[in-house]
Amino acid sequence: MLGGLRQTSFTDELGLPQPAWTSLPTTKMKRPNRADAFAWCYSYTGFSLAFARAAIAQLGVQAGSSVVDPFVGSGTTLVAAALAGCSALGVDINPFSTLLSRARLATKADIGRVLDYLKTRTRKHIRECGEQVLHPRDQVYVDAVAAKIFDYHKLEPRRFWTALLEDDVGRFDSEAVVILSLALGARDSARLVRGSNPIWYRKTSDGRDADASDLKAAAIRWGTSIVRDLVSASSIDRNGIKIINTDFNSDQLTGAFDFCLTSPPYLNRLDYVVAHLPELAVLQLITSVDIERLRSAMIGTTKIVAKDESPVPVDWGPTCLQTLSKIWDHKAYASRRYYYHTYRQYFAGLYCSFEKVTELLRTRSHGALVIQNSFYKDVNVPTPIIASEMLQALGWRSEIVRTALVKVHMGRMSPKQTAYAPHKTLGESIVHFSR
Repeated sequence: MLGGLRQTSFTDELGLPQPAWTSLPTTKMKRPNRADAFAWCYSYTGFSLAFARAAIAQLGVQAGSSVVDPFVGSGTTLVAAALAGCSALGVDINPFSTLLSRARLATKADIGRVLDYLKTRTRKHIRECGEQVLHPRDQVYVDAVAAKIFDYHKLEPRRFWTALLEDDVGRFDSEAVVILSLALGARDSARLVRGSNPIWYRKTSDGRDADASDLKAAAIRWGTSIVRDLVSASSIDRNGIKIINTDFNSDQLTGAFDFCLTSPPYLNRLDYVVAHLPELAVLQLITSVDIERLRSAMIGTTKIVAKDESPVPVDWGPTCLQTLSKIWDHKAYASRRYYYHTYRQYFAGLYCSFEKVTELLRTRSHGALVIQNSFYKDVNVPTPIIASEMLQALGWRSEIVRTALVKVHMGRMSPKQTAYAPHKTLGESIVHFSR
């Protein structure tokens, strides 16, 4: 038992014995230094490429198979699938995640074209506005670069964004790198400061750092670094690799896939939209992005979208019911008023995603997901067990095949959290499912 997680033994019936899963590379990625190769695509919640490639092999994926990742994040599953000669669909509601995934596949990016875009000159000046995430001159610069891209390809912004993501031949590789470079440059130069939580931002006061912004210089540095990494990477055949920026539960998603490899958003109260505010501020100048609507739609959102106190659906499983009951009955003041509803929202979104996975995967198929447990105060929330029970309710054979200790997390660093659970233990689990 690790953090209340039951790791079950796996039989030979499916040809996937448990020892093979336990011997796979670690799911975690070491936080890179800024100068390290591919540091630009690091994500705290992403799994490693070494793990993704090994997991795809362990699932039995072969050249010509099809793979789906409902929460594509930084695109690791897509890279692993492409290297295995598979077609793949990556979906994410967060436009920055889809951009990052697309850029990871941009091996045909041309440094000359990238720098030509990023060295675009601007003369227009606009009035200072203290409520903006980006400095006004940076907005003008991003607008100018975007206009140059749209003009070059003779595409309207909305059509361009879809064409960029769905491009599987490399026509828009340079443009993917350019837009990502602008987004990462915004992260370096935005008028925001980080709080004690490493992914929470707050805006600076009016006028502060008004002359410090240099998004253009930062974007040029990022563009040069990204192209260097992509040129040195293994050759990727992207034919059949597709990315869609939408809610995975959307009716527009159709298809039939052989395998699923993914990592749903963790139930750790991290606001992934707030974490990407500078990057999304750039994308608002490229495509349509409604920040508050996006926050409401994200699985794991910290916003209460709707309060539902009806009985918990039986299909969510007994562990989910017990966990939500413990949160409802907890003595903390906000348990019933706030936290119960955000946890329930998360489980509702998770179950809906599993329903969609069930709809998209073929009758004889396999999948694996990487997911962590979490805590509400002193209540262990065994999310991997809950996920496994939900999948079983949907007709899958599902088991936790590996759980590894998470050595560094906020629960050990935050005095408030250690006061409730001084020996809090988190585990990152692999849940395998098949039918």
